[in-house]
Amino acid sequence: MRSATDETGHEVTADNLWDIFRSTYLATPADASVELVGVVTDDRSTTITIRAYGRETTTSHDGVGPVEALTAALADIGLTVEILGFHQTSTGAGDDSTAMTLVEYRNYQQAGWAAGTDRSVLTASLTAVMNAATAGAGTLGSRRPRRSPDSVIQ
Repeated sequence: MRSATDETGHEVTADNLWDIFRSTYLATPADASVELVGVVTDDRSTTITIRAYGRETTTSHDGVGPVEALTAALADIGLTVEILGFHQTSTGAGDDSTAMTLVEYRNYQQAGWAAGTDRSVLTASLTAVMNAATAGAGTLGSRRPRRSPDSVIQ
């Protein structure tokens, strides 16, 4: 946030703040070589399908929830991510509000924060994990470590 105000010399509007947040924490690289293709979950297991570098892989994980299953599936293809903190909120009021998940993470290159949004809480959560796992990954481009979302508004 400081760099944005330092560069322009102006105060930041609410729209500017949201744009900065979106580009810093929600953006998926345009050249992402890894994508979540499918998730099937029930009270006993979660099945994850990931397309990575042109190959599709499906794994099944018993006795764990979707976030833990996704981190295990990502580790199976070499993208280790540890979720250090997990926070969910709504971006508005009412049934049709968008869910936002913020994750504090550590992957093989860095520690930082990532986010995901969607009408579905599950999709927002899994998007945040994917953004954390691919942050700074080789072919995905070099991305600065992300500071805490709290530091965005300082």
